Amino acid sequence: MPIEWSRFYASDLTVDSVLGRGWVLPWEQSLRRQGTFIYLTDNQGREVPFVTLQPGQRIYNPHEQVYLVCTEGGHYILQTLDNLFFYFGEVPDTNTEVPLQRIENVLGHFLHFTRTPDGTLTDISATGGTRVHLHYDNPLGRLTDIKRVVNNEAVETLTQYRYDEHGQLSAVINRNGDTVRSFSYADGLMVTHSNALGLGCHYRWQTLGDKPRVVEHWTSDGEHYHFRYDLDSRTSWATDVLGRELEVQYNADHRVVASRDYGGERYAIELDEHGNMVGLTLPNGNRLQFKYDEFSRLLEETDPLGRKTTYEYHHLTTLVTQVSYPDGSTWRARYDDKGNLLAEFDALGQMTEYLNSDDGLPHTIIDATYKSKYLWWNTLAQVERYQDCSGKSTYYRYDERQHLVAVTDALNQTTTLARKPDGEVLRISHPDGTTESFTYNVYGQVLSHTDGKGQTTRLMRTARGLPSSRQDAKGQRVRYEYDKAIRLTALVNENNATYSFAYDASDRLSEEVRVDNLTRRFSYDVGGHLTRLDEIGYGENAERPERHTLFERDAIGRLIAKLNSDARQDFVYDDGDRLLSIERQPTGIGKQLGITEEKLEYTYDMLGRLTKEITPDGTLGYEYDPLSNLTTLTLPDGRKVNHLYYGSGHLHQLNLDGQVISDMERDDLHREVYRTQGKLTSCFGYDAMGRKAWQFASTLPADKLSQVHNTGINTSLLVEHAYNPIHRRYQYDPAGELVRTLDKLRGEIKYEYEANGQLRSRDTGSLIGSEEFRYDPAANRLDFNARQFDKVKDNRIKQWRDQEYRYDPWGNLIEKRSGHSKLQHFSYDCENRLVRAETLVNGKLESQGEYRYDSLGRRIAKQAEINGEVEQKRFLWQGLRMLREETPGQSILYLYEPGSYAPLARVDQVEGEEQKVYYFHTDQIGTPLELTDSDGKIVWQATYRSWGALEHLAVDEIEQNIRFQGQYFDDESGLHYNTFRHYDPECGRFVTQDPIGLEGGFNLYLYAPSPILWLDPMGLATYNTMPGIEGFQKHHIIPQQLVDHPVLKASGMNIHALNNIIYLPTHEELHPTRTVHRGSHPGYSRDVKASLNEVEKIGRQEKWTQAQYKAAVDDIISENRQGLRKGKIKLNKNSIRGVAC
Repeated sequence: MPIEWSRFYASDLTVDSVLGRGWVLPWEQSLRRQGTFIYLTDNQGREVPFVTLQPGQRIYNPHEQVYLVCTEGGHYILQTLDNLFFYFGEVPDTNTEVPLQRIENVLGHFLHFTRTPDGTLTDISATGGTRVHLHYDNPLGRLTDIKRVVNNEAVETLTQYRYDEHGQLSAVINRNGDTVRSFSYADGLMVTHSNALGLGCHYRWQTLGDKPRVVEHWTSDGEHYHFRYDLDSRTSWATDVLGRELEVQYNADHRVVASRDYGGERYAIELDEHGNMVGLTLPNGNRLQFKYDEFSRLLEETDPLGRKTTYEYHHLTTLVTQVSYPDGSTWRARYDDKGNLLAEFDALGQMTEYLNSDDGLPHTIIDATYKSKYLWWNTLAQVERYQDCSGKSTYYRYDERQHLVAVTDALNQTTTLARKPDGEVLRISHPDGTTESFTYNVYGQVLSHTDGKGQTTRLMRTARGLPSSRQDAKGQRVRYEYDKAIRLTALVNENNATYSFAYDASDRLSEEVRVDNLTRRFSYDVGGHLTRLDEIGYGENAERPERHTLFERDAIGRLIAKLNSDARQDFVYDDGDRLLSIERQPTGIGKQLGITEEKLEYTYDMLGRLTKEITPDGTLGYEYDPLSNLTTLTLPDGRKVNHLYYGSGHLHQLNLDGQVISDMERDDLHREVYRTQGKLTSCFGYDAMGRKAWQFASTLPADKLSQVHNTGINTSLLVEHAYNPIHRRYQYDPAGELVRTLDKLRGEIKYEYEANGQLRSRDTGSLIGSEEFRYDPAANRLDFNARQFDKVKDNRIKQWRDQEYRYDPWGNLIEKRSGHSKLQHFSYDCENRLVRAETLVNGKLESQGEYRYDSLGRRIAKQAEINGEVEQKRFLWQGLRMLREETPGQSILYLYEPGSYAPLARVDQVEGEEQKVYYFHTDQIGTPLELTDSDGKIVWQATYRSWGALEHLAVDEIEQNIRFQGQYFDDESGLHYNTFRHYDPECGRFVTQDPIGLEGGFNLYLYAPSPILWLDPMGLATYNTMPGIEGFQKHHIIPQQLVDHPVLKASGMNIHALNNIIYLPTHEELHPTRTVHRGSHPGYSRDVKASLNEVEKIGRQEKWTQAQYKAAVDDIISENRQGLRKGKIKLNKNSIRGVAC
């Protein structure tokens, strides 16, 4: 049981504690008898009354959800529904305070409190041997130091407290020795508190109704509030620095029953006799309803659509045994008498079983396919070893402060972490010998990161810890500016160009003005859902055209219709909020653009997994194993793509109707090391950082290269074997950047980079093929004859080399002139999708293309005409990956590496002929370099320039249009279709702005800093292909997209603070218990936002201070961190633990 330390302040607490007046520690709980009542003083200093009990009696308080128990021996215990027991002992018949002596759970885990005869707490001991000593070195008996004790010796000071001459807490010093908080008082009331970064918070008090109340609050950075109170009507008002007013009404128990927010939104809360919320009326008049049992446990919630979710519990605890959802699905769990989880059952009845040790920790987890994984724990309940269901083990080592300091994987490669006393990671030492380091401010917020080459990125922060500027390793800065309400109002990029932001009275973004003056305005309904987007363009001659998009919502805010000048789209959902259909009706304008009527339909199983996808081009069927791995994909023509896995979902074979496409083998980290490709066999090797180090394709017999059949084979010695028609090696620098490739078919290529990771040069060893690049500070491409300080302020490049560019008012490239002879024109729909391209050479039409999209924005058809020859193609998609390409009489089926956009093979079918299989051979980031047939013959072989433009086709026997992951080459335009945008490989940038705006980066045309290590398969946001630490993904517990949420601003919380970061494994084998992080998680983000919205509502109603907001945010982080650590929080369908081995 951990010792979790916190402190609580309330102005109406007049009794001195060990920290002085107004302060309470969790361990200062006590019982006292007064008359016929027993009073509990809880961990916030509140007095909770219970009637006096006789030995053997107990009484339940539904308000607090606790029992007060009097044992047969007359000792008093407080028992929670979580079966935590707070032991106080005998309570005499006097007004004596009886302090808390021990906390213990049903498993015997405990916290024991050692006190002096007068009740002063001196030591806290915990299960596992943890012990802290409380030292009082103050004339008034105040607590001054908390020390960690090992073998009865104090080995470290954890926290220090300092006091003013009146014994009031004046300073808090952390384990690192930093003064993190300062306080001052007047007449016993806190009037200022300051942080170590210089933020000062001030309070002015006035006595109203015989109690002092805050009537004014302001901060050193501009926040300012005035408070008014009407005690008779139980109403309070707060006016902020912008003149906005909110109103709160409360009942006789001081519980909020109604509120009006700054934007005028009104909420009404209905409470039952125990203080439980049974009804919540939302600003739009919709209502949520809740039912509870006699123990105040939630039994049923009903949403505004009348849908019900019900809960059942394990005995008299809060452990949930069944959740029944509105769509008819049910989740169940089974526990033992001590509350240990024994089994979980999903909506299909599939069971995951847990075998636990006597202390309640699982040592064996058996998944729904009866595979087992094993865990070993230390005495402090930390995992020391984890063995996956393939028998591969990972080891974890901790320091004396219980911080993780080393991880050793199944290949015996170790990553070590050096930390500050409070846990901040100072240095990461990787298995390849490289290191990266970090610095922090006193609150553990990152200030700098230095990579393996000594290149440092710095982050400057405000007194609140919010970022004020970021400086990259080249010294280029991005600045952040805030208004007095602490809302981001300006983002100034490296070119000193500004994105500006405005907000409505409810702190919702109402306007965004981009660096090119393109303006977007947002309107919301009373429930806070976006209902209208107005866009005002900015053309070459400062013209300002407008366009509008409307969004219709249902009672719970789901999008049910989207309307713009091109089409109307209607959305239908099931009771699990899963999309059932999208139906599109084009407008007259839309029809002129080639937009047609369309309906997309989807069906799901009881686990919410997609089972059928119906499109105008056919139906796709999906089947899964019990671990939710896709096992069969049924194509519209009835063919089946079958996936065979081992372990928890590691692909080892792909076949089409039983015809083997590829067999795979994997190493102890489950990385692919062997793949059959017709008569060729490819082998892959990795460096200590998990990067691809070499690969080859060999004509040697497959069984000779198989590590299953030849356990002692060392394929790394065979890279340059004479029987290998394809082989290449990769070399990286200490920053993880690719610096050299050695390729049998292409020779040696070297790469150099700027300090901020931008590609500087590509050196082929000759003038032919070698390239150099230059950028302005905002990463726009510049000519070498440009002046040193040239900048593209609006990011709309007008000229580069011999090319000239023109844009429409929406920032879309509409004209590209190359040299003196070539001119291209591009046209778009109202969602900035390319619908037509034409190329003229010497004034004569050479080629043209027309493009069609479905309701999800996927390109489903194109018609191209090149030199008079017309070609029509249709495309079928599996999710956001192109699955099939069709031309009259011919189709191509694309198969990919698992969880990737890197192509693995394609199956060509010509009408009247047998199908042919071709195999892709890609580079280290998944770009096709060769295509071979089933006999191993190279039928297509390419060399690219740095940014993806084709440099040379050495073999061109068949057409092959896949380029960077997610890209498809269009011969008629020279562009690459990149799912949600088109990419120009000549200048290495997109031709339209990012559909997700700044979430994809500060330059809305940017592809990546370097095309050698970065990918953007959807045309939305790039990601680095360098593997994370030991296969872990850094996850923000409160997601980054919520950075501007009012609660985070009110709390002063930094979204990138260390306590908001957790490293989650990308696959289950990499950590024994944590939630797997693979793919996006909009549902998780939505849930966290809902929690923040609730905090915002309560905080406004109760006029919370920054400290209270911060405490609430910390609670959200802590709760979600525990769920993610234990694998109980689902990020997406791939990530929940306990359903996979």
